[in-house]
Amino acid sequence: MLTVTDVERALENHEFVSEGVWDFGRHKGEAYRYVHSGFTHWDEYVPGKVGQESEPVKVDGVGDVRVLHTYTGGEDGGADAELIFKVTPDLGGVRYFRKSGWYSSYNGTDWDGQFTEVQPKVKTVTVFE
Repeated sequence: MLTVTDVERALENHEFVSEGVWDFGRHKGEAYRYVHSGFTHWDEYVPGKVGQESEPVKVDGVGDVRVLHTYTGGEDGGADAELIFKVTPDLGGVRYFRKSGWYSSYNGTDWDGQFTEVQPKVKTVTVFE
């Protein structure tokens, strides 16, 4: 079974590839290819909408990974940030993980916080409006 550290390293090192052909500017018609990795790119390239899972991403050695939740603060100052992942290992089962970080409007999001295994829990909340 993969350790939490194994999963964290695999997600952080996963490469997102962007390829295409420029359709404007001085490079119009030329091919481009960019390779990105790191937790910032999970937030940018795999946007999970509230209440909706992202499309699965196949991560070598881990299995299918979906982003269930992203929160990266706002432009009003510093705030906690988090990514919630649903991992379906190739051998079966489902595991959930949270990556914590910090957002500031000056620097953007730093994903330097803890990576922990978590479990979904249903909570009932009563509000008065």
